[in-house]
Amino acid sequence: MHATHVVHSHTIWRHPKTHSGFLQPEYYQNVDRTLERGKFDLVFFADIL
Repeated sequence: MHATHVVHSHTIWRHPKTHSGFLQPEYYQNVDRTLERGKFDLVFFADIL
């Protein structure tokens, strides 16, 4: 997982409806809860910033 606004498209961040909130702690809490429900043991955040 990339801790950034860039996903598979390098231009998707420009669209106003694609704001993911990746700078907010709640974004990562939601990711964590989703992964816990899926029984994941690990998530790796690539250090690209």
